[in-house]
Amino acid sequence: MLLPPFGYEGDAREIEAFYRAVAESTELPIMAYNNPKASGTDMRPALIARLAEIDGLVAIKECSGDARRLAELLNATEDFEVLVGGDDWALEGFCAGATGWISGVVNVAPRECLELFRLCGEGRLDEARAVYGRILPLARLDMHPKLVQFFKAGMDLVGREGGPCRPPRLELTAEERRRVEEAVAALGAGVVG
Repeated sequence: MLLPPFGYEGDAREIEAFYRAVAESTELPIMAYNNPKASGTDMRPALIARLAEIDGLVAIKECSGDARRLAELLNATEDFEVLVGGDDWALEGFCAGATGWISGVVNVAPRECLELFRLCGEGRLDEARAVYGRILPLARLDMHPKLVQFFKAGMDLVGREGGPCRPPRLELTAEERRRVEEAVAALGAGVVG
């Protein structure tokens, strides 16, 4: 999984050259990662469609925050995996046809995440929305700078050892911890520990 280059934002030609150079240097499959907040570069769907033509570049983790892009990417590419990159638009992404989800929530509630994916694939949207409603409070913590601390705390709460974060990350404040506790409680009794 590879973000575009850091520093000053490259133009489409430079970003394409970067991904092409990496793809030519390895036999490993490459997943482009569109996360404008993390990289400072927003790779728009037209650019990603061009990147999809590079041999060895097989997927995109779309994390722009715009769920509409998932359908646009699916319609603009062939034989290219489009994965949901933000936990709080997984339902929309699956219904649009995303083939997967790179998720923090799955570390806390794997059964619910698999159930959501399965129900969407089967077209059972009322049931999918019910599962999603339980996941969503936790999923809303994903697009936050403290997402790692949030999900590690959530793992601890359900009996999966998340443990502490490495510095410079600090422990959650009491208020932040309460947010995680409320989100985990929303999962209900069905959560797998």
